[in-house]
Amino acid sequence: MNIVTAVSIVLALCYAYFGWEIYLTFLAAGIYNIGVNSQFTLWSGAYNKMQIDLNSKEKRFGQKNSFNLKSLLLLIPKMLLPMAVFAGAKYFFGITAGVISIAIIGLIGFLLREKIFDIIVKHYKVEKYSTIDAFKNKA
Repeated sequence: MNIVTAVSIVLALCYAYFGWEIYLTFLAAGIYNIGVNSQFTLWSGAYNKMQIDLNSKEKRFGQKNSFNLKSLLLLIPKMLLPMAVFAGAKYFFGITAGVISIAIIGLIGFLLREKIFDIIVKHYKVEKYSTIDAFKNKA
C-alpha cells in the first residue's frame, strides 16, 4: 500500500500544471495514507477471519458471509478522521490549514510507527488463536 501511494504521489506531479495547491493536496493525502491508513489497514487485518482462495478462478463475493462488524468499524476512522480534521481546520483557519493538518497527522503517524506497530503486533498475538481456529473450522 505504501509503495503504491508513493508512486501515486510522484505521478500526481502532473497535477502541478493546474497549480501547486492541487499537488500539495495530493501530497498531504499521500502522507496521511502512508502514516495513518496503512497502519489502520494492518490493524483491521487482525480481525479478518475469512480465508482467501487465491487459486480459485471463480470469485463468489455474494455467497460468502464476509461481513465483519469489527472490520467495518475500523473503516470509520479511515474515512471520517481525515474528513473531520480537514473540515475543522478549514472552518477555523482556511483550506491551506486543512491540507497542512492532514499532512501533519500523517507525519505524526509515520513518526510513531514503531510504537503503533508494537500495539498491532500485540493485537495480532492475541487474535492469532481465534484466527487459526476460524481457518481450521472453514477448511
